Amino acid sequence: GSCGLICPEKVIELELVQNAKIGVGNSKYGFPVVSGWLKMGESGSGKVVDAVKEKAKAIAKENGSDMLLVDAAAGIGCPVIASVRGSDFVVLVTEPNPAALWNARRAAVVVEQFRVPYGIVINKWDLNRKFTGEIKEFAEERGVPVLGKLPYDKRFVEALVNMKPIVDYDKEFEPIFSDILNEIPL
Repeated sequence: GSCGLICPEKVIELELVQNAKIGVGNSKYGFPVVSGWLKMGESGSGKVVDAVKEKAKAIAKENGSDMLLVDAAAGIGCPVIASVRGSDFVVLVTEPNPAALWNARRAAVVVEQFRVPYGIVINKWDLNRKFTGEIKEFAEERGVPVLGKLPYDKRFVEALVNMKPIVDYDKEFEPIFSDILNEIPL
């Protein structure tokens, strides 16, 4: 928008466009879900996340909810920044491979810029124990807790195909997720 502000001829104007949608639904678990869709190729992903969060906050206030959970995109771009901004705690999920560890390091810098406390969950921890160790070392260097580790297991894919949370698909996973939840300072 800066071109429009400085153009002496005033031939450049900004127009509001509708390039995204926000949807609200109820989960079968009794809580509302707010999501956003940005049209392919459009800009403004951070603004969509901001709008989704505002809608979710309004619904949470109406319902008397005491928690708002934001599922952020991977990476360090605008939607991640919008997701982290204003958060009380971040769960950084990574996997034990060089690219994922590199991305986790970058994401940690973003989270730390916002001075938001965070913890790490290691997904598929048993696929590469060497890099799982490196993730643990990284967490220790930063003074960040490893909240938990998820094993590699084909039942995660089966649950996804059946459109069920893994803890509904196979109760064996409940303790793993309960332990992670108990590690998060609420």
